[in-house]
Amino acid sequence: MTRSRLFFAAAVLVLIAFAFGTQMARADAWEAFQTRCIAPMENFDDPIIDGLEPAEATGLVAERIDAAGAFEGQGYLPQDKSFFLVVEGDGGCIVTHNYADDRVWAQAEAWRDAELALERYEATDYAGEYHSTPWREPVFSVTLYYDPKLQIAVFTARHTDLET
Repeated sequence: MTRSRLFFAAAVLVLIAFAFGTQMARADAWEAFQTRCIAPMENFDDPIIDGLEPAEATGLVAERIDAAGAFEGQGYLPQDKSFFLVVEGDGGCIVTHNYADDRVWAQAEAWRDAELALERYEATDYAGEYHSTPWREPVFSVTLYYDPKLQIAVFTARHTDLET
């Protein structure tokens, strides 16, 4: 095999590995939200930030977080920067994701559908917002947002002072 063919083959393998890694990172945003925000917070624990580095939100990420209602909190990033997590001072947790795709949203929808079927959560009057049912007091709120055109996903989890 000539040197140029070897270089071409290596370049193709690198591109395939990068594409596969990017697809895996996309799916990690939902997993991060579920394991770092929902699971501990449902049990009255703090969001999990182990393995994440403190970071400042900038640009579109900052705009998305502000739109989600997070005005005060500490931002965190994993090493691969596959998602941005904010822990709010009042007990909220937000995960936002660049380049979200339908697979990320499908994972969120599957969680939502399962929780609604189990009657652990119910839809509120606000699109994408779900509140816990009487199994948890006070009410726990989860909001799921996805814009496929902009490839934006924002997931929020918050403690409330509401009772069922």
